[in-house]
Amino acid sequence: MLITHSLKALLSSLKSMGRVLKGFATMSLTYLCITAASTEALPLALLGKAPPLHGQALHYFADDPATKGYLATPIDQPSKGAVILIHEWNGLTRRIKETADAFAAEGYMALAADLYSGRIGLNRDENIALVQETMQAPDQIIRNLNAALQTLKARPDVPGQVATIGWCYGGVIDLLPAKTACRSPQLETNIYESLQLSILGSG
Repeated sequence: MLITHSLKALLSSLKSMGRVLKGFATMSLTYLCITAASTEALPLALLGKAPPLHGQALHYFADDPATKGYLATPIDQPSKGAVILIHEWNGLTRRIKETADAFAAEGYMALAADLYSGRIGLNRDENIALVQETMQAPDQIIRNLNAALQTLKARPDVPGQVATIGWCYGGVIDLLPAKTACRSPQLETNIYESLQLSILGSG
């Protein structure tokens, strides 16, 4: 009798465990499906699977000939607008250029700005040094981004709207024109006043 009772208790426990495992499996499968769907929607540049670059280097800032941005243009479709990409603390890397290509593939003229005069940080110390150097000259950053903006606005295939997107250091820079304009009313502020379209926000 005791054995029968124990077996019933064991079977009941196994059934309960089976329901839990089934629920867990369902949740896991749902999570995997959602993750897969989300992953499929992400640009290949963010997944490390971007195709070869199709944009071109662009010297857009006359004040500093060493500045070399990257311009990606839509292929086989009219431009929906334009976006200025502001790089992370290590500079205008291939990943940022690939992201510019991804914007172009969606129909946006994409100019990846270069705030480091063509330089790339290769380690933490170099990155910090580049950040500190540029943050000590915010007016230079404003002039650089205004030059990027004017370059895009001068193109007949850009239909007016221009946005910015920045990552890490670039996210901070994305907000700098507004702060700087408040401090210095004489400073050119086109880069802020014209950015009424926010594509992804600051990172």
